[in-house]
Amino acid sequence: MLFFHNLNLILWISLLGFCHAKVEDYLKGIKFQRSFSPIEGKVIDFNISMTNKQYNEMIENAQLSIEELDIVYHLNFPDEAKYSTKVNVNITVNDDIYSFEKVKLKLGGNSSKAFAKVGINLKLKQPFLGRTNLHLRSDYLDISHMRSKLAIDMVNKWNIPTVQETYANVYINNKYFGFYMLLDAIKPGWVTDVYDLPEDEEVKTLYACEGLSMAFNPTIVRKNCVNEKDEYLNYTQPLYDMVDEIYEYTSLSQLKTKFDNVENIRKFLIYEYLFGAFDNFLLGGNNYNLYQKSNGKWEFIPMDYNLVLLLGFDEVSQKLPYEIPRHDELIDYAKAKFEEWHSPGTRKPFIDILYYNDKKKFTKVLKELLITGFNPDELFARIDELAEFIAPYIERDITPDENGNLPGQINKKGITIRYTINDFWNSLRNDDYKTSFGVKKYFQVKFDSVCDIFGFNKKEILKKAKIYRKKRELEINIYDLRQ
Repeated sequence: MLFFHNLNLILWISLLGFCHAKVEDYLKGIKFQRSFSPIEGKVIDFNISMTNKQYNEMIENAQLSIEELDIVYHLNFPDEAKYSTKVNVNITVNDDIYSFEKVKLKLGGNSSKAFAKVGINLKLKQPFLGRTNLHLRSDYLDISHMRSKLAIDMVNKWNIPTVQETYANVYINNKYFGFYMLLDAIKPGWVTDVYDLPEDEEVKTLYACEGLSMAFNPTIVRKNCVNEKDEYLNYTQPLYDMVDEIYEYTSLSQLKTKFDNVENIRKFLIYEYLFGAFDNFLLGGNNYNLYQKSNGKWEFIPMDYNLVLLLGFDEVSQKLPYEIPRHDELIDYAKAKFEEWHSPGTRKPFIDILYYNDKKKFTKVLKELLITGFNPDELFARIDELAEFIAPYIERDITPDENGNLPGQINKKGITIRYTINDFWNSLRNDDYKTSFGVKKYFQVKFDSVCDIFGFNKKEILKKAKIYRKKRELEINIYDLRQ
């Protein structure tokens, strides 16, 4: 009976036609636990209230030039030096207002501290959509305002545990402060929610690894990975013991004794290659978390998606302490082979085991990821719907006030980028734009190159991708009917 009920449901939905095209539909029904789903397809408002004294102190602390960041702080602005205070915050979603008192506000970011428009971190005492740590990022280098959104959504869609992202307007003392990306943060509370832990279970073994270390080995991990819970900053022995052991692993069966979902690690390595993400694990040995679960096994949890599609690669690649193949044009790096897209230091053990020792499985998973998202037919449609959605907000964000100041651009020493709404549209197309190139151009070049390198039939991939999208549309319609 259940079979015939579902068959009738499917036939009835088919008669309705596949008509979903709303921004919020893209991630409906996926397995990854997206607490941000209720605000997907919306731009919510953050109104931060602070005293004039607090505001002036924040402005003073925000002043930082790229030269100071480089010479004084060696491109690593210390977290303890960032301005921090307590504020009140109202978050408006449609007509509903969520009020939070004594919220810890801190100016966020590292290299982005040297931009005119700064990032803001908020730590709430009570959760908003299951999260107490929220980051508001300007994504200042990306005038398309969607590179990180496309990347994070794809990783969410592939059911790899990581952050979520959507959009927000920010106000301080009721004055418009700009259009921002809203992200959650991988903190102990995030782990509790995503891994469905009992509320009384402390998260003692979540470690963040940052610092563009270019390597993964016992020495580097001891230097660059820290416990994310303040009370357990010195509790690092489980991490050190794990890295000491797995660094010498050579087989998949060995890796599976320590990691719960090795296939997610393989998928993420492929993601970094496809999205030209150079500030993460493969090239940088940077921006990932390691979490030991109560069963003793570990999870590899990626973070930070602001430098993707080769955005900023020209500058960073000059600082790499090892040789990479050099190209005359930036877009040519999108044509790189996988062997050219990792640092020598990150080979052991993950890349050796998941790529060099099993290229057949790597190629099979790569093909599946092309079919289930990374192809121009799906990505171009997603780019177009996001662009129509955010364009009015971007136009407001780039319009100066009566004094000629742009919203939120309080770092007068910082790098300033000015552009028009026409520049925004041009940044999406196949055209080159100043020191970068169109978002669509990257995806087309990367897709074509990957198919050529791995010997995939492009027509076959696109045909299977079309079937996959039809299946997804059906799943979304069923999902809506059951809500």
